[in-house]
Amino acid sequence: MSAEGMLWMNGKSHLAESIAVKKAKTTNQDW
Repeated sequence: MSAEGMLWMNGKSHLAESIAVKKAKTTNQDW
């Protein structure tokens, strides 16, 4: 895989991680 591809994959997983964190925080606030 190219360096650009690896950066793209890293960015994508990081984005998914932050979305999951935001969802978790929102869920915790609802409770």
